[in-house]
Amino acid sequence: MRDKPDHTSIKLYDRETEEARYPQLKKEFGKNKKLPRGYGLQALVALSHYPELKDIAIEFIYKETDATAYCRPVFSTMIMPSRERTYRVVISKKIRKSKEAVRFHNLSFSAQIGVIGHELGHISYFIGKSAMEMAEIGLKYIGDNDFKRKLEIGTDLIAIEHGFGNQLIEYARLVEEQQVKFPEDEYYLTYFMFYMTPAEILKAMNKLQN
Repeated sequence: MRDKPDHTSIKLYDRETEEARYPQLKKEFGKNKKLPRGYGLQALVALSHYPELKDIAIEFIYKETDATAYCRPVFSTMIMPSRERTYRVVISKKIRKSKEAVRFHNLSFSAQIGVIGHELGHISYFIGKSAMEMAEIGLKYIGDNDFKRKLEIGTDLIAIEHGFGNQLIEYARLVEEQQVKFPEDEYYLTYFMFYMTPAEILKAMNKLQN
């Protein structure tokens, strides 16, 4: 695994190609991981871009949530040192009708990897944060939109730095398509208040390559 990702090497992910790598991916990046049923390959491909998370305990679970996916530390492990905590990535199993296009199950193989890559970017950021800092992050995220934007844009940048720029662009373009179909839906209406646009992602990718 490269210590520094090559941002130009992988444009899209092909399921058949990645399936051939599954045994090696599981051996190298599956330690302390509870992989999502049916999406273990996507999770392992995403994890392979985060060597710093190799030994971190991460659980992937399904939940009826209106978010495509989100992550947080398991509360009972919050007081533990950051590298000894368990982190949980929650994947939507049911979502409102207007968001069906961005439900994890309905995304392309490559976009699914990108969504997981973004969530792992959060975990990478959380490593090194104290329990007090994590509590402050949680409170600010809920009540301060400027902080939420800063955190999510920062996480997009982490994901881009780890090689997921093209996958983030694919998801962001899907959001743009749904904005036209559901112009009054709050998720689509406010998405780019908090996350990078395709143009911003591309600009960040080009900056890293120079």
